[in-house]
Amino acid sequence: MVDNAEQEVRDGTIEIKVSKDRMEAFINVTPAVNGKDVTYDDTVRELRNKKVVYGINEELLMEIFENKIFEQELPIASGLPAVDGVDGKIKYFFEINRKIKPKEDSKGNVD
Repeated sequence: MVDNAEQEVRDGTIEIKVSKDRMEAFINVTPAVNGKDVTYDDTVRELRNKKVVYGINEELLMEIFENKIFEQELPIASGLPAVDGVDGKIKYFFEINRKIKPKEDSKGNVD
């Protein structure tokens, strides 16, 4: 018989790994052993701490806790790659190539 004082006590943990290109994030949830379980809210908070705020697979995140999918590294978020843009253009609404000459009066004076 094992004494309760000698039982291992370990809280659940959340491990978030972000890829080097910062386009994917992976999650690994470890269950608690006689300690505090990890919750959905804890996981969302940890994702924010790791600056993962876009492309989060909410369905998978909920499924992890509903079906107790623990100790597996799963892709939890993915970003969209950058797309080359279109070069900007300037459109003038007035003539820019005309030559400006001073106006002469009838005596040939310019003001």
